[in-house]
Amino acid sequence: MRTSDPAEKPVDAIDPGRTIAFSDGVVAIAITLLILPLTTIELPKSADSTNPLGYVWQENGSLILSFLITWLVIITFWMTHNRLFRNFENINQTVVGWNIVWLFAVIVLPFPMNLLNQVENTDAILNADRQVVAFYIGTMAVISVAMSMIFRQTAKHPELMTEAARSREHAESPVIGWTFSVYLVLLTLFSLVAPNIALWGLMGLSVIPRVTQGIDQRQRRRRSAEAVEIS
Repeated sequence: MRTSDPAEKPVDAIDPGRTIAFSDGVVAIAITLLILPLTTIELPKSADSTNPLGYVWQENGSLILSFLITWLVIITFWMTHNRLFRNFENINQTVVGWNIVWLFAVIVLPFPMNLLNQVENTDAILNADRQVVAFYIGTMAVISVAMSMIFRQTAKHPELMTEAARSREHAESPVIGWTFSVYLVLLTLFSLVAPNIALWGLMGLSVIPRVTQGIDQRQRRRRSAEAVEIS
């Protein structure tokens, strides 16, 4: 029976260059759209105000904070996308499909961010709070899941990767991506009960890479030790 050669170019192989360029353009547009709600902020009309920037922060602090968080989230996802796609020599239709889902969620993300800023009474547990926060975090979950599914293709079809990526001893682990995805999905469900706490839960995204990297490193050391014992 004929076995597939990882170096053999797959039948449905597509040059990833145009996909990467298109993705970068869409991300740039999404980041640009984030600033639009901030352009409507005005300085205080009263001439007695001695701290105009303090007034701007007091009146629009949640808007500015959500802008910074969303900007950081998109940049983080884009860096992951860039790091993954530079290892592709070719891509298939499945990668293209999941990349379209990824791009759609990225370009949609500024929309729930803008809705979130219109929820005035954030202390009350209202249906609007639940739905808007779930929409906001759920969109992030879609971005993360789509990226994890793209990463899954690298394991199923190593022939899509460059020779350097295939031979790399310490290839990037999918653990971090799937942990992000599961965490965001659970956070989306939790936002339907406690939206305010769920928003604060986004801070946990900064902790996940450190935890998962530590777990992955221990697993790598254990597998290396087991390989030495077997040999």
